[in-house]
Amino acid sequence: MMNGRLTFFAGIFILPVLLNWMTAGDDWTIGQFDGFNIYYTASDKQNITDYYGLIAEGTYTVQSFFEGPFKSEFDVLIHPNRHSLDSTWQNDWVMPDFKSECWMVASGVATRLDMISPKLWIKEACEHDYANLTKT
Repeated sequence: MMNGRLTFFAGIFILPVLLNWMTAGDDWTIGQFDGFNIYYTASDKQNITDYYGLIAEGTYTVQSFFEGPFKSEFDVLIHPNRHSLDSTWQNDWVMPDFKSECWMVASGVATRLDMISPKLWIKEACEHDYANLTKT
């Protein structure tokens, strides 16, 4: 009985730390931040600080405009390539033959934003260049 309580209480304190950075299925890593989670693959590990800044700034802008916080947390999936984005949209939209147009780099709903890794827009998209900070 005591061992079970110890495990329970250890789980209460340790589990949140473990969940802060964990690996999701299919080689996705989850970064948990205040108000949103970022899902990314190993190819974007070095970009997460930059992407966090963009997402946090965008979140702040939206909250300022609407004069209030988001109702709940949301997820941001940073896809390593167009194929990953397309397969997610095919599944979500129940359109197995869907192929995104070259200018499509992101799509959002109330609980999630899917986007191709912004630093790859120059090769994975047309009309988008992450290096153009004004437009980004």
